[in-house]
Amino acid sequence: DWFADEWLDADESTRRATLATLDDQAARRPPGAGGISFLPYLGGQLSPVRRPWASATFHGLTTRSARIDMFRAVIEGVSFAAAEVFQQIKSWVGEPTALGMTGSGARSPLWRQMLADILRYPIEVTDAASEGRGAAIFCAVALGYYPTLSDAVANMVHRTAVIEPTNTNLYADAYERWRHVRDALAEIDKT
Repeated sequence: DWFADEWLDADESTRRATLATLDDQAARRPPGAGGISFLPYLGGQLSPVRRPWASATFHGLTTRSARIDMFRAVIEGVSFAAAEVFQQIKSWVGEPTALGMTGSGARSPLWRQMLADILRYPIEVTDAASEGRGAAIFCAVALGYYPTLSDAVANMVHRTAVIEPTNTNLYADAYERWRHVRDALAEIDKT
C-alpha cells in the first residue's frame, strides 16, 4: 500500500488496474529485483526481533534501477520479512496444516507464487473477506454451530485457489542478500 500510495500515479479508481499492470511487469523480471533489496520496516520491526527504531530502506539502487525493480523489491522484501516471522511461529507451534492468503495482496499472482516458493508451502488463497472471520469462527464453535474449529473453517472460509511451490531455490540468493543488508543495517540502527 505504501508503495502504491507514494510512488504510483494512481488514484482509488485506477489503483487496482495500475497494481495489476505492475504485478504483470514485475513477474517478467527475474528474482532479485535487479540487485535491489527492500527492508519493509516502515513502522519499525516488531518480529521476529523487536527493533522499533528500525527503518525501511532500499539498498542496491543504481542508474540501471527501474521503478519496476523497486516494485518487485518491495514484494520480495515483504515476503522475506514474512518468512522470518513464519519461521518464528513454526518454532512455537510446529508445522502448519495450511497457509492461507487473503485480502488485496492475494490478487497478485506474482506475490502468491513468491510466498509459496519462499515459504516452501502451498498457499491456499481464500475469498476476499476471510481475514476478519477468525473471531466469528471461534464464536461459531463456542456457540455450538460447529463441533470443531476445522468444521467451522471448512464451512466459513472458502478456498479459491491453491498455489504450490514450484521452485523453492529461486529466491535463495536474493533472500541471503536481503538478510545481509538487514543485519548490516541493524548494526547501524543501534548507534
